[in-house]
Amino acid sequence: MELRIYLLYSAVMVLVVAARSSVNGYVEDKRESNEEYGDFLGDEPNDDDTLNDADGEADEGNTENIVIVTNQKIYNVSVGDSLTLDCETSPPGIAVLQWLHNDNIYYLGTIKTVSDTRLNLSKNGSMTISKVTPSDEGEYKCVVTQNKPLTLRHRVVVISEPIIRELEATNNGVVVEGSQLVLSCDVTATPPPQIVWSRQRQGFNENERLRESDGIFNLNSVTIEHAKPEHSGKYYCYAFNGVGNAQAEKEVTVLYKPRVHVHRSAINTAPGARAELQCSAHGDPTPYLTWYKDGSSIAEDPRYVIINNGSQSTLVVVPKADNDFGTYTCIATNSHGVHNKSVELVQRPVIEEVEADGLKLVWKIHSHQPLEDIRIQAFPLNGDNADPTNITVPLPETRGKVYEMSHEVNDLPAGQYEVIVKVKNNKEWSRNTNPVVLNIVFRGAASSVAQSTTLLSTTLMYLLIRML
Repeated sequence: MELRIYLLYSAVMVLVVAARSSVNGYVEDKRESNEEYGDFLGDEPNDDDTLNDADGEADEGNTENIVIVTNQKIYNVSVGDSLTLDCETSPPGIAVLQWLHNDNIYYLGTIKTVSDTRLNLSKNGSMTISKVTPSDEGEYKCVVTQNKPLTLRHRVVVISEPIIRELEATNNGVVVEGSQLVLSCDVTATPPPQIVWSRQRQGFNENERLRESDGIFNLNSVTIEHAKPEHSGKYYCYAFNGVGNAQAEKEVTVLYKPRVHVHRSAINTAPGARAELQCSAHGDPTPYLTWYKDGSSIAEDPRYVIINNGSQSTLVVVPKADNDFGTYTCIATNSHGVHNKSVELVQRPVIEEVEADGLKLVWKIHSHQPLEDIRIQAFPLNGDNADPTNITVPLPETRGKVYEMSHEVNDLPAGQYEVIVKVKNNKEWSRNTNPVVLNIVFRGAASSVAQSTTLLSTTLMYLLIRML
């Protein structure tokens, strides 16, 4: 290809010299015969003065008096439009021109050196590009071929709406918890587009825009240094530049070891009574759940029924003897780790949901066994190692397995107290509950004021009746 272009260029130079000799001969013949001829090589006849140097003498073979009258220009053109690049010379029609794009030769004179059918050269030297594409952007040169070549430079800027070629993510979007996650949006557009990132987390419908606190933003990429499970979801790249907009999406999965959750940490039951121990686990990949009793697997033990449903597992136990009570452990395993939590199967009372509503305490008792004692213990917070006040709560009138309890604390002096509830059945005492805080204000003054107000009102009513 380069040899062909070189040979073409050499042929054009020969034609230029021959053309100049012919022009000079034409001028001499014109002076003698005063006859008119058609234009040379398709050009209009030239005035004699343009063929003379500054001294009025013919400068045979020299075209340095040719000038480019077109000014350099920046062309802004949209994709798909046509574009004409001007290169007007004076005197017109004499110059042999070259057109180059980013130093690649398109035309040598009238000879096209590329096979692009979109290019067209007009008689006045301008070059037209039809159906412009982004690859047409760059610098164009119009070069006048002579002893001292002249060059006109144009800059073409192809305005185009964003096109997202690819949205890439580390390891194709599958990363391990704690590792780095990088998302890159490969987009082309002129002018350069603005990029906005957003994420739709797994299990959520909302599409939230990523903020500075969510990652490190750099041009067309975002980096999350330490990926977490909550970073899983669908990521969106939005690109817009005023000409148009585009978007792409990428699914990201963060693999992580299981997390086990048990519904209740202690369950009361009795021999012969059915109990269900439940646990659930989250992890990616989905973890495998197994149960252990006091450190030994019970998967093959016929005394137990294990029901697994995806990330949830239920262990059904019907204890026959005291050794069937104890600690049962739910273990979740996947390729990234192991996690477990335990549930106690007990005969002691289990207390749940202790809350304070003013001076009223409410709580729930689970006990298959008969209750024998219920106590509230109040520890003063403003006393140093003060003994607690024990308040006895009446036992429920009817026997059951679950008791909804409440009691109003009226017998404590003013102050702030930490309060716990204790329950005993015919087996043993319950474990201490988490304490709740009671604030008891001084009520004596308020009571005295109320009594005085009542006495004063009675006296005024008596006097009023006597006056009537």
